[in-house]
Amino acid sequence: MSRIELGPKTHAEEIADRVDLFRLAVQLLAESKWPEPPTVADVTRVAEYLEGV
Repeated sequence: MSRIELGPKTHAEEIADRVDLFRLAVQLLAESKWPEPPTVADVTRVAEYLEGV
């Protein structure tokens, strides 16, 4: 299967990707057995982890 190169991401696409990571992080924390409501710092840590994966 061939890969189509579309060029570098635009700033808007980079922001959209980051927002998607934060949404996923919130969803994962909500579905986990987290002992208390997650803080912004918790969500940020999970999103940063997901970004590196």
